[in-house]
Amino acid sequence: MSKDKVRDMYEEALESKQYIKLTKLFVKHWYFVLLYNLAGFIGKYMGLSKLGYANTLKLSVNKFNLYFPELPEGFDNYKILFFSDFHFDNNIPIAKKLAETVKSLDYNVILSGGDYKAEHQPDYERLEKLFADGFSTLKNREKYSVSGNHDNDNVIEMLKDKFTFLDNASVLLRHNDSYIRLVGIDDCHFFHAEDLNLAFKEVKRDEFVIFLSHSPEIYNDAEKYGANLMLCGHTHGGQICLPGGIPILGNVGNKRSVIKQEWKHRKMKGFTTNGVGTSLLPVRFNCPPEVCLITLKKGYGA
Repeated sequence: MSKDKVRDMYEEALESKQYIKLTKLFVKHWYFVLLYNLAGFIGKYMGLSKLGYANTLKLSVNKFNLYFPELPEGFDNYKILFFSDFHFDNNIPIAKKLAETVKSLDYNVILSGGDYKAEHQPDYERLEKLFADGFSTLKNREKYSVSGNHDNDNVIEMLKDKFTFLDNASVLLRHNDSYIRLVGIDDCHFFHAEDLNLAFKEVKRDEFVIFLSHSPEIYNDAEKYGANLMLCGHTHGGQICLPGGIPILGNVGNKRSVIKQEWKHRKMKGFTTNGVGTSLLPVRFNCPPEVCLITLKKGYGA
């Protein structure tokens, strides 16, 4: 499926006279434009912009264990470097900050939740340089990604030597004579380009499945299809949160429990990262940026 989806969606809606879909897209676009300008005005006149921006550069490593009794023996202590929502062109220094943060980490595989750019019409030459800087210290490991709602054909082409994109596809991860299944889907938030039947086509019933999605809002379907662990981003953890890290907005509908960090849905465990970068405004409050080092453990945990 083409990643140049915005134009395709508008043209399809026009051809089939889907005026309701067009209206929703139009309203959604201008809602975020209004929100951007309102947030900028409030931040400037309340003197919060500088503090909020300083918070965006406090990138840290969130290290934690996830326990699964059904995990294959060979994957006990398997380490995943997981990150998402870079939006490099919204905050230029975050690229080099990312490279510094991950250079000393040890891991077995790299997984990314997408959203590499922020602008709809970015300076692609500058963006390519930011990609080179941001991912310059990644170790020579398997690297997989899914597309986010900000990603297009140009972004995928620029990153094809750095990541293998799993948009409605799966692959086997092998380690210590064992394997698990990694399933990825195309953006399910804005473009609704996910195809779970296609993504899970090769999955066998008894396989341990890590499900990679840009957004957490498809959690219910992921669990029904048999995912053991869902990794996602998109929400930025709220980005601007109340004291105690309580998100004001999550942009995932009514299921607030999936907006940030660890959660569970029936038999499936999930994790939604705060992300590396920022959207709309380069500010953060009570929601620090992060890269995640997840260690899979066989067992029931503490």
